[in-house]
Amino acid sequence: MKDIIKNLPVIPYVGFGSFIKAPIGALGFILVCVFMGSLLQAGSIIEQIGTDDWVETKATVDFAEERRETTCDAEGNCTTNHWTHVEYIYEYENISYSGSTYTFLSKMGSGLSADFPTGKKIDIFVDSENPHESLMIKGWDGIWIEAEPILIGTLALLSIIFTFLTLWSIGFHLQSSEKKKKALEDHGRIKEEEVLLDSENNNGNKEQILQILPVYLGGGWVITNFVIFAFLTPEFSDDMTVRIGATIGIAILLLIVNIVSYQFISQNIGMNEESGNEAIHTRSSDNWVGPDGTESGSDVPEDWYLTYDGPAPIVEDIYDENYVVDRGNGTVPVNFYIKKWGIPEGFGKTDHEKLWSIE
Repeated sequence: MKDIIKNLPVIPYVGFGSFIKAPIGALGFILVCVFMGSLLQAGSIIEQIGTDDWVETKATVDFAEERRETTCDAEGNCTTNHWTHVEYIYEYENISYSGSTYTFLSKMGSGLSADFPTGKKIDIFVDSENPHESLMIKGWDGIWIEAEPILIGTLALLSIIFTFLTLWSIGFHLQSSEKKKKALEDHGRIKEEEVLLDSENNNGNKEQILQILPVYLGGGWVITNFVIFAFLTPEFSDDMTVRIGATIGIAILLLIVNIVSYQFISQNIGMNEESGNEAIHTRSSDNWVGPDGTESGSDVPEDWYLTYDGPAPIVEDIYDENYVVDRGNGTVPVNFYIKKWGIPEGFGKTDHEKLWSIE
């Protein structure tokens, strides 16, 4: 795999932001399309939702047949729709009625007439206020028939996007330093990514892990939720509302687990990096690594002692209201030192020291 990538042209840089922007862009486009489609069928959608409280009853299949309809536009382009038409007979309050409505949004898929032989008993739903109105799929279940392929297609598209971007990112990191540098220069990020180019050490590998980890966690989260919804929830309930609610609940739980896992891993990597960096000489300044791995030198902040959590610095002298110590920037205020570590051995004779030792 590495040899193949080395022989390829320069693989452009793809940042972590792309893993956010690309799915959001795809979702935005899909939502706009769904919204426009919903506006065109707003009346049918409202009518279908209104059947949610219709009464379930038994019906008998009168006949079922395959039908088709061809429509052509002004330019002569024609399309043909195929569907299964089921005619059924039912009784409501001892009065006979007939119907053939599948849902108010769609017709039954084609090729299903053999599943509805004459005389077969089926469940339908009747408007108790107007028994002439009936349909085979009521309420939100009818909405879901239209939404299911959109949801599946959306999840499939997101999985493809995540997989593509992941392979792209891996390819970028596997290419040679020269090609990587060229890609970063083209992207205008050479200064931000110098560490990745100048070192082949563990820090570079850890940085790459932190970049790729959210991708795998996010992609796994999407795929897991899809599998749960499509294959697991139907085993517990046929009610679409229950299935959607259960999937959302599990998705939130998995998202929390993913976030906690990422924070835990990233913090541990960061702690390991800090631990390894304690022994590294600071080349960009006049600082050096002092006792107990403490950064020392003239460029150390004056208040370094506020974040220092090592053993008591060794006091070498006293100057005015400060102790001269063997680490940090070389000084610690007398009052701070005495409050935290007590009076150092061989000192404590000045009035200022006595003042703080009494307090």
